[in-house]
Amino acid sequence: NPELKWRQNEGFLHQNVVLQEKLLKSALKLLKPSGILVYSTCSLYPEEGELQILKILNHFEPIELPKWFSPSYKIGHQHIPGTGRLFPATHQTKGFFIAKFKKK
Repeated sequence: NPELKWRQNEGFLHQNVVLQEKLLKSALKLLKPSGILVYSTCSLYPEEGELQILKILNHFEPIELPKWFSPSYKIGHQHIPGTGRLFPATHQTKGFFIAKFKKK
């Protein structure tokens, strides 16, 4: 959406983060034991990616992030196992964040 860049601001980001957290929590509650859930955003903001995942891991048990993503998909030295990022300049795609959850 070409107009999106003009609508993005801190309030817009906060709205997305709140909605994504609600959707993710609802989906995880429905997940059966050994069930897998993939959470993905087309965003480069850590608030919609890594920070969202850390919040979920602190509130949901028994949930794990199986190690599945290539270590080349990390931000600097920070990498949460079971997550990954795609960057426009590196991977010739739009920016994405991906996490794979597994219920124990």
